[in-house]
Amino acid sequence: MSKEKKNKKVIEIESQEEPETTGTEDATDPEPTETPEEITPEQQIEELTQKLQRMGADYHNYQKRSIRQIDEAARMAKENFARSLLPVLDNFEHTLNADHSNQDADALLKGVRIVYDSMVNMLTGHSVEMIRVKPGEPFDPNQHEAMLKQESEEFEENAVIAEFAPGYKMNDRTLRPTKVSVAKAPLPAVATEENGQDEAEEV
Repeated sequence: MSKEKKNKKVIEIESQEEPETTGTEDATDPEPTETPEEITPEQQIEELTQKLQRMGADYHNYQKRSIRQIDEAARMAKENFARSLLPVLDNFEHTLNADHSNQDADALLKGVRIVYDSMVNMLTGHSVEMIRVKPGEPFDPNQHEAMLKQESEEFEENAVIAEFAPGYKMNDRTLRPTKVSVAKAPLPAVATEENGQDEAEEV
């Protein structure tokens, strides 16, 4: 066989061989993902409506719980206050039931002092404090109540002259103002005689 025929036969065999394939050619295309169903405006409105209804129910339940808790706290506060008064009542009862025929005034006064001290201690335990004022202190409308205005040369105008009844405060809030008399500037002697004004003036 000639050399040319051998080369021609080799070329024909090579052309009959299948071409090599790469890995990318064997890979299958990924399956297309399913698109979620679109939510219609009506469904969105329904979902939002249900959420609002649940929120409204939760808030209503919260309000009811809050009211119950407030009522319970107020009831407990009243019970604690009433319970703290019981020892004071016991001291009153002991003082009233004591045999006063053989007691002098000092012994009776001592019993009253015990009752008074127990009452003050009870109020102090509930953050109740007495508001006291000394003569000459300036009048404070937040803590004092002027029952009387008096002309005075000793005290400055709007200064407290005397205390009639003590006031009380609780947690820095005035429960009852201290009842006092307040000084005012004296009028000239001539004007006083002509008008016949009294030295004291009720408020």
